[in-house]
Amino acid sequence: MVALSLLNSNFCQSNNLIHLHHVFFFYQIAGSIPVELGSLTQLVLLSLYNNSLTGSIPSTLSQLVNLRYLLLSFNQLEGAIPAELGNLTQLIGFYLSNNSITGSIPSSLGQLQNLTILLLDSNRIQGPIPEEFGNLKSLHILYLSNNLLTSTIPPTLGRLENLTHLFLDSNQIEGHIPLELANLSNLDTLHLSQNKISGLIPPKLFQMGKMHSLYLSSNL
Repeated sequence: MVALSLLNSNFCQSNNLIHLHHVFFFYQIAGSIPVELGSLTQLVLLSLYNNSLTGSIPSTLSQLVNLRYLLLSFNQLEGAIPAELGNLTQLIGFYLSNNSITGSIPSSLGQLQNLTILLLDSNRIQGPIPEEFGNLKSLHILYLSNNLLTSTIPPTLGRLENLTHLFLDSNQIEGHIPLELANLSNLDTLHLSQNKISGLIPPKLFQMGKMHSLYLSSNL
C-alpha cells in the first residue's frame, strides 16, 4: 500500500505542480489528506476516490477556488464537512459517499450555485437537511441516503427545478412530505423509504409527468 505521505508539503508546493489542473489518486493511497493540497490553486479536478484515506477533510481545500470536481467517495474519512467548502463556488460535482463523515451538513453548501451533483450518502451525518439547499438551482442529483438525518424535509427543496434524483432514504426524517416537492417537474426518482415520515401522500406526486420511480416504503 502506498502512503499518502508522498504528497508532502514539498510535493504540493513545487513550482512544477502549482499549475496542476487535474490530480488523480486511487486504489492504493492511505493516510490523511495533506493540508498542503490547498496550495494547488489551479486545480480543476481532485480525485481521491476509492482509497483508504483516513482523518478529516482539511479546510484548506476551500482555497481551491477553481475546483470543479471534488471526488472523495469510498474512503474512511471522518469528522465533519468543513463549512469553508461553501467557498468553492465553481464546484460542479461533490462526491463524498461511503465514508464515516459525522456532524451536520453545513448550510454554507447552499452557496454552491453551480453544483449539479451532491453525493453525501452512506455516512454518519446527523441533524437536519439545510433549508439553504433550496438555493442549489443547478442541482440534478442529491443523494443523502443511509445517514442519521433528522427533522423534516425542507419545503425549499421544491425550488430545485432541475432536480432529477432525490434520495433521502434510510434516515430518521420525520413529518409530512412537503407539497412543494410536486413542483419538481423534472424529477425522475424520489426515494423516501425507511424513515419516520407520516401523514398523507400529496396527490400531486402522482401527477408528475417525468416521475418513473417513487419509493415510500417503511415509514410511519
